[in-house]
Amino acid sequence: MAVVFRRAARQQKPVKILLTGASHSGKTLSALLLAKGMGRRIGVIDSEHGGSTFYQGRFGLEFDILELDDFSDDSYKAAIDEGVKHYDVLIVDSLTHEWEWMKDYVDKLQSRGVNNFQAWAKATPRQQAFIEHILRAPVHVICTARSKTEWVIEDDGGKKTVKKLGTTPNLRSGTEFEFDIILDLAVQNHAAHVDKDRTGLLDGKIFVPSPEWGESILAWMQQGEAPEPKVEKPTISYVEPGKVLGAIQAFVDLGATEEEVRSELAKAAGVDELDPEQVTQEQFKSIRKLYKEVAAKEPVKADA
Repeated sequence: MAVVFRRAARQQKPVKILLTGASHSGKTLSALLLAKGMGRRIGVIDSEHGGSTFYQGRFGLEFDILELDDFSDDSYKAAIDEGVKHYDVLIVDSLTHEWEWMKDYVDKLQSRGVNNFQAWAKATPRQQAFIEHILRAPVHVICTARSKTEWVIEDDGGKKTVKKLGTTPNLRSGTEFEFDIILDLAVQNHAAHVDKDRTGLLDGKIFVPSPEWGESILAWMQQGEAPEPKVEKPTISYVEPGKVLGAIQAFVDLGATEEEVRSELAKAAGVDELDPEQVTQEQFKSIRKLYKEVAAKEPVKADA
């Protein structure tokens, strides 16, 4: 296969955003506000016991919800597959529950006598496939993930204050960097600190997520070239070559030569030359129909 480079061009593509933060940092509301600016139809995959429903009707937010009671990767993937059929923006709130399920899955494997290395050899491909499922979704996806919480004591002019901080996201190490935009939310004022931004639109900014910021992200993503529509290639089902060779022999038994048979069967199949390994089910139906017609006119002669 030839290896060819081409001139790079920015493409329109669905954006994948990750919001991280400690408990009460405003991840769910921030995701909803950004989504409002990015699409008209919003679907929420909720693993937070329906927590997102508290925001329905507030701030002009309208969305549908699918509550998960099974946090397996397969459950999330099925929800995403259903969501992309109906919505412009999907919110996955949150990824942390899937990661906790995957760690429990590894623990269960180990309890059955599988060692740690073998257990993760099974779990890691599943986890990678799950993240790829999100990244390949043909709609905008905003995910949330809880961060591990730390408390720090700060000295503010001689006055000691205790602050709650979110640190590392509770996800598989490195997962967060698969996303186009990563925003870390502060507990104190729900402001977003930009950890990663492939667009360059948000880089270096600190802001409170809003529909207007969602609109800005959407406008930037739509400036690229429209992707070429995917053309689904029809699935071609071929018959076993042995059946074709058997059909050829059946015609020969009626009194024709193999060369004559191949020529007539090629015509029946609508091809220039008959290849037993490339005969489709539809072509084979035509061959069988021809055989019935010929056999009816020229029955096999009994031996003298």
